[in-house]
Amino acid sequence: MKVPVTGENFMISILYVDDEETLLHLCKLFLERKGEFTVDTCISAIEALELIKAGSFDAIISDYQMPEMDGIEFLIQVRSIYGDIPFILFTGRGREEVVVRAIDNGVDFYLQKGGDPKSQFAELSHKVRKSVERNQAVRTLATNEERMRLALDGANEGLWDINIATGASHLSPRGCELLGYSPEEMLKYNGKGWRDLVHPDDIPITKAILNAYYEGRSEFFQVEQRLRMKSGEWKWVLSRGRVVERDKEENPIRFVGTHTDITEQKKAEAALTLAKKDWETIFRANGNPTFILDSDHRIIEANEAVLTLIGKTLDEVKGLQCWSIFHDGESVPYPETCPLEKMRSSGVMESLVLEIKALNRVFITSCTPIFDENNNLLKSIHIATDITEIKLLEEALRENRDYLSQIFSTVKEGIVIIDAHTHEVIDINPAAIQMIGSEKAEILHRICHTIICPDECNMCPITDLHQTEDNSGRVLLTSDGRRIPIIKYVVPFNFQGRDCLLETFIDISDRKNAEEKLLASYEQISGAEEELRSQFKELSDLKNALQASETKYRAIVETSPDVIWDIDLDGTLTYISPRSLDILGYTPEELIGSSILSLIASESVEVIKDALLSSSLRKPGLISFNITILHRDGSRLSINARSYPLINETGSHVGFRGVGRDVTELIMAERALRESEARFDEVAQNAGIWIWEVDEVGIYQYCNPAVFSILGYSPDELVGKKHFWELFTSDVREELFDVAMRAFDMKMPFHNFIHTNLHKNGNMVILETSGSPSFDVDGVFRGYRGTDTDITERKNAEITLRRINRHLSLLSSISRLDMLNTISSLNGYIASAEEKTDDPDMRMELDKMKSAVLDVQSHIVFTQVYQDIGAFESRWQELNVALPRTGIPDSITYTRNIEDILIYADPMIDKVFLNLLDNSIFHGKTVSEIIVSTRETSAGFFIIWEDNGIGISANEKEEIFERGFGKNIGLGLFLVREILALTGITIREVGEEGKGAKFEITVPKESYRNRPQSWGRTVWSCEEKKNTSGND
Repeated sequence: MKVPVTGENFMISILYVDDEETLLHLCKLFLERKGEFTVDTCISAIEALELIKAGSFDAIISDYQMPEMDGIEFLIQVRSIYGDIPFILFTGRGREEVVVRAIDNGVDFYLQKGGDPKSQFAELSHKVRKSVERNQAVRTLATNEERMRLALDGANEGLWDINIATGASHLSPRGCELLGYSPEEMLKYNGKGWRDLVHPDDIPITKAILNAYYEGRSEFFQVEQRLRMKSGEWKWVLSRGRVVERDKEENPIRFVGTHTDITEQKKAEAALTLAKKDWETIFRANGNPTFILDSDHRIIEANEAVLTLIGKTLDEVKGLQCWSIFHDGESVPYPETCPLEKMRSSGVMESLVLEIKALNRVFITSCTPIFDENNNLLKSIHIATDITEIKLLEEALRENRDYLSQIFSTVKEGIVIIDAHTHEVIDINPAAIQMIGSEKAEILHRICHTIICPDECNMCPITDLHQTEDNSGRVLLTSDGRRIPIIKYVVPFNFQGRDCLLETFIDISDRKNAEEKLLASYEQISGAEEELRSQFKELSDLKNALQASETKYRAIVETSPDVIWDIDLDGTLTYISPRSLDILGYTPEELIGSSILSLIASESVEVIKDALLSSSLRKPGLISFNITILHRDGSRLSINARSYPLINETGSHVGFRGVGRDVTELIMAERALRESEARFDEVAQNAGIWIWEVDEVGIYQYCNPAVFSILGYSPDELVGKKHFWELFTSDVREELFDVAMRAFDMKMPFHNFIHTNLHKNGNMVILETSGSPSFDVDGVFRGYRGTDTDITERKNAEITLRRINRHLSLLSSISRLDMLNTISSLNGYIASAEEKTDDPDMRMELDKMKSAVLDVQSHIVFTQVYQDIGAFESRWQELNVALPRTGIPDSITYTRNIEDILIYADPMIDKVFLNLLDNSIFHGKTVSEIIVSTRETSAGFFIIWEDNGIGISANEKEEIFERGFGKNIGLGLFLVREILALTGITIREVGEEGKGAKFEITVPKESYRNRPQSWGRTVWSCEEKKNTSGND
């Protein structure tokens, strides 16, 4: 395919494809008459492909509807084989889906046949010329951009290009890659959206630098800024640029520059700054005296600990040599022990203990060198740790160790030090050696149980029984085999870094003999004393138990929600609990001594007499009965009474003790529940819809008899035996099962769920289901309750009606297309005749013919638009999706303040809002703002479309919805009202002339609802799939 070239000396070669030979001839006639184009024609896309293969063309013009291969398929073939050759679709098909498909497949221009032939073919000529010039420009631009891309990629930089006048921006693929976006994803930031990528903190400095550049205070624009990546992270970028194009007033128009990734550089700078800040913080906060010296011992820096120690300020010590402060002033020039001089010789950190007499302190001082790049000493860091107190403690420890050693050697008690893990004897004092009767060397490293406590191996109180200390009588085994009784005291301690036991003991042989004699004397006295103590304890325990039981019984009686009473055999109350005031309205004092019969309603007197006074019931055992009691205020209470006979210590029956509970509200609730259940049973048995209940796993727990007339099953065949999804038809059972289980997981109500079920006889039944989750009193999910309505006949009628409408629509579209093609030809010949005659009468007749043809054409266009209204089933649709997202001019601010709502409307609902948008743009004249909002009231749901244009006069507010109103063909708002009326939605204009148009759309309550969760969407897609498959 050749590269198209245009200019005065070149003609553009065109291939025109159309199955209408009349239009082929007419188009060739009009395009070639000025000598700018050469036109080849053919009547099919198949033949055209062969012509393109054999020759070369600068552009292709094609009809849409052609036999064998239509214009879109022809376009796809051309694009796949010959690339970007200009392609113009010139057709009578004006449907939106044709335009969308053509654009999606790369058509350059779309031109609809019809209208004035001169202007139509002039526009066609213009579009051919424009597409060829644009194609050549695109090829040239692509070559230049490729060169630039290679250069920038080599420099690892991104290129940006901003049109300041329009706000449009472009970022090169490498620039997109730096931020993690694809070029397509960056399109959403085109225009003002580019600022959304800049970090909020960097916007002020960026604006300031940009303004300085615009004002001529800098030769080029350069700023370091953070840009947000696709991942959400921020990347540091160095942006450089210049203005490359200005308007006549020297205002900047085009701004071009580069992006360089400096993130790693910024990270290094930040790390360095943080490290420096950390060092400053550590230096200042260090509790040890820390100072920095130069190579001549002069103080450069000192922390607060140094200044506090010497009582001077930093300004007072800076520049002084360290020994003038910390050492004897007579040292010349520094002490022999100076760590800096030792470090100067060794070249590494030095550390040593120094006694600073000037401060009367002892320090461990470390000196760390800092060298330059030539290994010359620049400075040194000194850190001093004050160990004065540690030195004093060491001296005191030495004195204590000598003192304890003297005690250990001279004390008369035996002392043994034992390893806590091995139980070996580590040390022993002279007193213990004397008791045992062996040499020290013979005792050391022996296991302690061979000497002390010989009968208790593996029973050490400290290491085996985990006691903290032991103070008890034990036995010491001497070298000659004697067993000496001792009192031993053992504690664990740490000795020379080892876990040890310190055992001290004394010989108690004499005291043991005396104790044995004394013990024998007291044995008899102890036995008698123990017996008396035991008897006293039993009596004390009995008394305490009796008091506790009485306290507990009184608390139970006084806090019980029931009234407790005692009566004698005559029915006189001898006791009644304080609860009588709350239940009966009487205090205990008012009732005790009166007859219980005075409180009983007349119809219950015999009941209580039979229960309490009958001799057959005076035998031991609990009795229960219900009676009616009269409250103090005269009201009647239902009381459940439980009683048992009172028997005294001689076994005689002396009365009754009972408990009464107020069950008035319970009885009333039970009565109301029975009445409600009776009403529900009556409604359920006679309802024309199927009422059901399923448990949490989907098994039927209740079905009313209507299920038999709908699906042919009796309730007994379903309840407790079948899951609800077992009734779905097999082709959707798996899909609807997943949907239903998600609904069960979410535990949300659902409405108008349409699905197919299988009748017991095998026929398909279409049901519409609504249901709500049920929960028990504890809030635990127990399943769903709901209803099913048989809509099979309605759905079948809808399907039949849609099939008929589609057949009629197809027939109408075919006839309409043929008529439009004929009209286009007729217009062409009329235009040709006008050019060939100067006769005024003939021109008048031709004008009349053109007017008549235009009138016929407008009627055909009307039928094309109107035929699809109501042709397809109305459905629930998202309001957000139906509103226009494209086609809004940059000069108009478009705001949508709408709820997440579904409306039940014709599938052409999007045409409603597109027509409202056209009305604002083309008839509002001064419109700069469009606002779409919603509100919900008791009357329904309102959608408000308003603009700030010139508005609509009062006398036209109704006429604008009539067909043919206005200067155009007048289908816009007439079409809007017709589409909305299909589902009972109304529209009216309520704006004020001069302040803008305001359209108020009223949606009835039954035609809108909140958008369901994701499972709800799946339900509706299943419904549509089922209702539109197979039967058309």
